[in-house]
Amino acid sequence: PKKLFEIDQLIAMNLAIKAWQGVSEATICNCWIHTGLIDLTQVQFVPFFFSFEKFGH
Repeated sequence: PKKLFEIDQLIAMNLAIKAWQGVSEATICNCWIHTGLIDLTQVQFVPFFFSFEKFGH
């Protein structure tokens, strides 16, 4: 059973990539809004696109 929780770094990184691919831009923006750390009157939202495909994922 101990080996069930042992994963190498590459597997962990691939799991993290898949997890972040499932998070929408709206969710991330909403989280930042709820932190209160930014003044929304001073923020300009810029579309951002990042593709993991160029890294082979």
